[in-house]
Amino acid sequence: ARMAWVASSEARLEAVASEVTRLREEAREEAHGSASGRRVASSIAGAEAALRALGEELEQAEGELEEEVNTASASAAKCAELEALRVELAAHLSERESELHAMQRRALRATS
Repeated sequence: ARMAWVASSEARLEAVASEVTRLREEAREEAHGSASGRRVASSIAGAEAALRALGEELEQAEGELEEEVNTASASAAKCAELEALRVELAAHLSERESELHAMQRRALRATS
């Protein structure tokens, strides 16, 4: 879900950047002193603010994603460690059970 959100934010970021570029080109074509030029300049300023906000949002999401990846990696390492311990303990238990059975057989032979 987080990856989809990051991808969506990146797509929005590209769309806003594209809009800023388009508006800049329009502004160059318009007369700088005209009302239309001021509207375009205002639109550019708004689009640039939206672009910065999306950039910050994307940075935050990427930071959170990195934290989640680090947490998942640490959890995976701990799981691997615990699995190795489980295997070791299972082998130790099996060894002890074999020793116990051998002792029981000897005890039975000794009483026979």
